[in-house]
Amino acid sequence: PNIVTIHSVEEVEGIHFLTMELVDGVGLEALIARGPFDLRQFFDLAVPLADALASAHENGVVHR
Repeated sequence: PNIVTIHSVEEVEGIHFLTMELVDGVGLEALIARGPFDLRQFFDLAVPLADALASAHENGVVHR
């Protein structure tokens, strides 16, 4: 849940990168720049994020 698809893992001239699914919407940095979240906004963002991290960890993926 709430995890983008990774299309490929690449390396060009020693630089490693991922190509991933593009998701429409506002990025987290822009949301934070708008100012403090109220409690509902926080949970609307935090719960799906926690679910995604839990799913990744359950499948052996470590997010740093």
